[in-house]
Amino acid sequence: MEVTYQHDSSLETLIAHTATPKGIVEALGKPSGSRFYRCAFQVNPHQYGQRHAKDAGFSSEDDYNDAVAKACRENGIQVVAVTDHFRFDSSEKLAERLRADGIVVFPGFEANSSEGVHILCLFPPETTGSEMNTHIGACEVRDLKAESPISNKTCEQLMRLVQELGGIAISAHVTSAAGMLKNLSGQTRMNVWKSDYHLAAAIPGPVEDVPTDYSQICKNKDAQHKRSRAIAFVNASDVSKPDDFKKDSATCLVKMTDVSIEGLKQAFLDAEGRILLNSDGVPSDYTRLVALSWDRGLLSEQSVALNAGLNVLIGGRGAGKSTVVESIRYAFGLEPKGKDASATHKAMMKELMGQKASVAVLLHSPRPSPGYYLVERVYGQDPRVKDQNGDIINDLKPIDLVPGLEVYGQHEISELTRDKAKLAELLKRFVGDDDRVSVAMDNLRSRLRESRGGIAGKRQKIEELNEALAALPGLREKLKRFQATNLKEHAEEKTAVQAEARLIEKVAGMVAELEAQSKKLRPTQDTAEPVLPNETDQKLPHRSTLEPLQRIVQGINDALRSASDTLTTAHKATEADLAAVKTSWEPLRDAANKRFEDLKALLAEEGHNPDEYVSLDDQVARLEPKQAEKQGLEGELASLRQARQGIIDEWEKADTQAYTELEKAAKRVSKKLKGTVKAVIQPSSTIEPLREVFRSHVDGNISQAFGKLEEVEALSLSKLAERIRDGAQALMTEYGFTETSARKIADAGEALALEVEECRIPPEALIELNVGRDGSDNWKRLENLSAGQKATAVLLLLLLDADAPLIIDQPEDDLDNQFIAGRVVPIMRTGKKRRQFIFSSHNPNIPVLGDADQIIGLTPTVEDASDRTKVFDDDCGSIDKVSVQQLIKDLLEGGEQAFTTRRTKYGF
Repeated sequence: MEVTYQHDSSLETLIAHTATPKGIVEALGKPSGSRFYRCAFQVNPHQYGQRHAKDAGFSSEDDYNDAVAKACRENGIQVVAVTDHFRFDSSEKLAERLRADGIVVFPGFEANSSEGVHILCLFPPETTGSEMNTHIGACEVRDLKAESPISNKTCEQLMRLVQELGGIAISAHVTSAAGMLKNLSGQTRMNVWKSDYHLAAAIPGPVEDVPTDYSQICKNKDAQHKRSRAIAFVNASDVSKPDDFKKDSATCLVKMTDVSIEGLKQAFLDAEGRILLNSDGVPSDYTRLVALSWDRGLLSEQSVALNAGLNVLIGGRGAGKSTVVESIRYAFGLEPKGKDASATHKAMMKELMGQKASVAVLLHSPRPSPGYYLVERVYGQDPRVKDQNGDIINDLKPIDLVPGLEVYGQHEISELTRDKAKLAELLKRFVGDDDRVSVAMDNLRSRLRESRGGIAGKRQKIEELNEALAALPGLREKLKRFQATNLKEHAEEKTAVQAEARLIEKVAGMVAELEAQSKKLRPTQDTAEPVLPNETDQKLPHRSTLEPLQRIVQGINDALRSASDTLTTAHKATEADLAAVKTSWEPLRDAANKRFEDLKALLAEEGHNPDEYVSLDDQVARLEPKQAEKQGLEGELASLRQARQGIIDEWEKADTQAYTELEKAAKRVSKKLKGTVKAVIQPSSTIEPLREVFRSHVDGNISQAFGKLEEVEALSLSKLAERIRDGAQALMTEYGFTETSARKIADAGEALALEVEECRIPPEALIELNVGRDGSDNWKRLENLSAGQKATAVLLLLLLDADAPLIIDQPEDDLDNQFIAGRVVPIMRTGKKRRQFIFSSHNPNIPVLGDADQIIGLTPTVEDASDRTKVFDDDCGSIDKVSVQQLIKDLLEGGEQAFTTRRTKYGF
């Protein structure tokens, strides 16, 4: 029976928002696969308490039933089994009352075997009262009127009968009176305990608290009672009054897609992942993708609900599995890690999404407070993020919401195995919660770039001054020769007037700067922006104490405006004064210029060139102050370089610290994957990042130089930068470069040296995989493994601790099949309890052995002569859903006949 999916009430506004994609709204109304239901498997009706002298304090059956229903709601109980002793008629009214409150009821009874063992017998929710009475009759009960009737059938016979009738059995209170372990002994107990019909047993607490006499049996360590599949334990003690629901022994959590006998069966067969006792605690929340929808393109008008655990996309070749994976990557703006993967991603998005196609992703983030976000991206546009109210959050990148999100396309993991530096990057997630080293390096990298910009700016100004000042010695010498004549005396008034003009220009520049500063200081409005938020937006406990802040800010605003007004007034006054000076001076200048013009004719007759002399004098007078300016800039440049050296020292220390943290992470990984994978960090064996820096500054072939640099042990990039500054000879002496290479590199000069200092050659990760069998060790390095073994080692790293979703397209394509069931699946099953997985697959081991919480079937179709993919609700769910079981057999096993043929052929 399917329980109606209830979406989070905090999503109501987003759902109602007109701009929310229709597909996301539809997805929120769809089942999201298996989920935990709180179940009480041994709830007794009112008559049971009366017969067994367990008075619950209620005068009527209706009052009792109402109280039980209320207690279920208060304790979050969604599923109940009513189990009177070989009776059902007494339970019908309680079952009806519970169903009225939306609680799923398994009709049942508590059987008492011929050996005196109690068994809870549960049947499908749709089973009628008459059918239940027929089932009870099939148990061959001796006296139905007895307080606790006894069957003529043995314990094992009853469990078999229940299964044949379409139900499922749970051995009740196995370690207590009338329990299987307590009442049976010897070979009988061994046979019944190990029976294929015995799937689940009820205990009052955790397995660790089971009485010593039965501890080894329950832990499946007793050789005589050892089962091929461990028994599933549930907490299911008697509930005879509403307060009993509060007891930890009364309920447990069971994961199912639909509440059904098949759902219970699958949970009992896979108790590790599908049953939580109250002592296990509730799993902590983590960031996860909740729903996906598409508009236009291959997946046009399709939507899916995702599970918090393991989601597996299945479908034939070309069904759209890769499109789903790559569209999620596209929505978050994530770049593939490999070149081949990048090309595939771009081509797929262009081909299968196309113009105006869009993808939307709803995600849940539990910290710092639970909230939902909607990520939307139209093909060719940037992603947009909306909050759960439907409001766009500007400047927020989707990946900032899920910083650890990882997406890998087909064969991308295999491509990743060929890059040791990127393998080392994978280990960063195991450095721990303290990301101070990473933050420090980002800050230092920013400071280095800022420093480089400052140095480059000063150097450019100095070079410009050098170009201008290069002419000064010649100009001075020429002027000196002019001054040896009597021309200086004749032109003295003219050159003095030019000096006056230069003074007026200087002051005019200062007046203009005054105006610029006035505009810069002026606030945009008279009233300062509010400092304190509106009371409806945020409640501040000490608002009255903080209210003076607004006056302070207004004071600052007023001061800036006053300063701006003062500068504006000063600008107008100085501008007027300057204009007055110019008005008085310009006639004097004009008269002096006229006298000089009259003199020029006479001087020309004497063989002089007065215009050239006056021009030379003006040029020299304008250039000479630039020498002082250059000296000042050189001093500033020296200070910048000294400050940069301090940043370089910090950078190198941070780099060493990052290396140390990665070494710790590698040890942590090796410990977690003990006996399977080892990881070691070492300095890079290549200098590719440095090569990229050189390529951007140096033309031509310098392969000889790179060969020499790769031979240097513990290459210091700051030292290399200094040698570049020192010149070609220093490079030849230090590193053995040829003269040609050395000159090319030295000619790149300071620009290259600065970037070399900032370059970081990341370390490499050496990965080893244990390929030994039957418990033996056979460690091999990644480069000596097959392609499938390499990918297996990397996938094991990816599956380790993290709290962000991991999305992989057909991981089995790159994996060694030997490792999937034996090593990959167990880690996947454990990891899905604290992290969301979204895989596409055509290998049954991943969804079946991994016990996928949500299997999503993709069906290729053709509409209007175009390929389309459909997602049908019946093709979504867990392995406990019959339609999904059939889908797995058809798509992953090649059909039931093929599966049966293989099973027969292999002798399974």
